[in-house]
Order: sequence, then structure tokens, then C-alpha cells
Amino acid sequence: MRLSSSVVDSGAANDVLQGNGNRSTYWANALLPVCFGTSTALTMMSVQARSEIPTIIHLVLLGVMLATASFLVSKFIVPKFPTTAHVFERVGVFVMVTAFFIAMSDPLPIYLKATTWVVYVVSLLVILVCSCL
Repeated sequence: MRLSSSVVDSGAANDVLQGNGNRSTYWANALLPVCFGTSTALTMMSVQARSEIPTIIHLVLLGVMLATASFLVSKFIVPKFPTTAHVFERVGVFVMVTAFFIAMSDPLPIYLKATTWVVYVVSLLVILVCSCL
């Protein structure tokens, strides 16, 4: 049985517009522990390495920090600014997914890196096309 996307989207929009924190902060609740665990693991790795940390690790840490800040802001502003909170949540998801792709593609050979980033770009294009329809 297939549900129309307008039914699902209107329910999510109503939850966000009414300030219902259950639906509007779902991603924040799910990814905040991931952000914390990732930042802790990468920090411990840099302490143990005792050498210069590659720039790619700095980019991943920056992405995790920005995603965490975005999720944190979205959780606390949802009662008064539900639409803005939803935007911050989406930005946090985007930044976290980008940091994930950076981290996963770094150790791969160049042809697999290219494949990874093609998957990333195609995924973003599909999301943009589906969001605009």
C-alpha cells in the first residue's frame, strides 16, 4: 500500500508548525549521541597519535561541531520558532551527512573516492528534485 507524499508531508508540516517537539526534533534526538561519540573518538585519536593530525580529520571535527550546534539550537527553539528549528535540524542533518561522506571516503583509493562523491552528489540532486516537486 502506497501513501501519497502529500499526506506524509502535511502531517510533518503540521507537527512542525504546531511546535510538536516529537516529530520536529527527531533527527536531533537521533544524531546528538552520534555527534558526541564521534567527537570524543576523534579527539581521543588525536591525543593518542601525538603527531600532526591530517586536515581531513579537522574538517570532520568541524562538521560534527556544526551539526551538533545546529541540533542543539533546534531542540531549544522549537517551542517558539518551529519553522526555524526545522531549518536548523535540516542543516544539521546535511552537515552531519557531509562529514560522514568525508570521513568514509578519505582512506579509499581515488576511484572509490570518486564513486563515493558521485553517490553523494546524486543523493543531493534527488533530494532537491523531490523537495521541489
